Amino acid sequence: MSTAAVVAETELAAPLAVARTVRRRGLGIGLWLGISIISLAVLATIVVKVAGIGHPDSVNLLGALASPSLAHPFGTDALGRDVFVRTVYATGLDLQVGFVTTLVPLVIGMVLGLLAGFFGGWIDVIVMRVMDGLLAFPFIVLIIAFVTIFGVGLTGVYVGLTIASLPAFARLTRGEMLVLREQQFMMAARTLGYSNRRIIFRHALPHLIRPNLVYAPSNMLGNVLTLAALSYLGLGAQPPTPEWGAIIADGQSYLLTSWWISTLPGLFVVVVGIGFSLTGEGLAERLRARTG
Repeated sequence: MSTAAVVAETELAAPLAVARTVRRRGLGIGLWLGISIISLAVLATIVVKVAGIGHPDSVNLLGALASPSLAHPFGTDALGRDVFVRTVYATGLDLQVGFVTTLVPLVIGMVLGLLAGFFGGWIDVIVMRVMDGLLAFPFIVLIIAFVTIFGVGLTGVYVGLTIASLPAFARLTRGEMLVLREQQFMMAARTLGYSNRRIIFRHALPHLIRPNLVYAPSNMLGNVLTLAALSYLGLGAQPPTPEWGAIIADGQSYLLTSWWISTLPGLFVVVVGIGFSLTGEGLAERLRARTG
């Protein structure tokens, strides 16, 4: 390669390196910003509940449909209930549902995907066909089917979201395992006569956890938004339980006169959603930086 070509390549690589560095730092800031948003939402819920600041079901008909103020940052609804207090109380329920319906399928999906990818054969065929069968149903239709079986309320939502989230974690883990089992350190472990249990849990599992943890915030966000949508339709949390979707649904009849009942809780949900998105993207970049 000529000197001119080397110089040209160097001059071209320098801006790319700077761009990658800037992007990586930006995603690092985004990761901490996302974690901060989620932490503030959780902290606000804890403070309001522990300090007993208001009650989500406290009715004050004389103060119904009051606009946002210092006393009521999100205003009040048709029954005079503080919309901000209800929104913050709802955060605990929504994040709890999102966490449980992400953690359980993450663990089960990782086990199924790991076994399918490591052993292959009939185990792989059975596990993947079951996952494909679940994926054949539209996400929301599958969840509504479980809500129909268990009845309107959170039980069907918990079961439906857990089952519907399984295929993503199982397929992700299986794909990673198929690549991982061909790596030299895995072949060396088999050559040395290590047991399958040791190979799976000591050598393979640490590599499989990271991509699943990167995907987990996105899955949790999807589950939280799905719960909000189901509650908006009247299939999730039932009154008077405060829940984001139910709170937004309560204000749909007053959008033209009391816009704050639906709009401000909706913006709150959007901000929390941005927090989850930034966290997931930041974790993905950290993973690429370590493996790259």
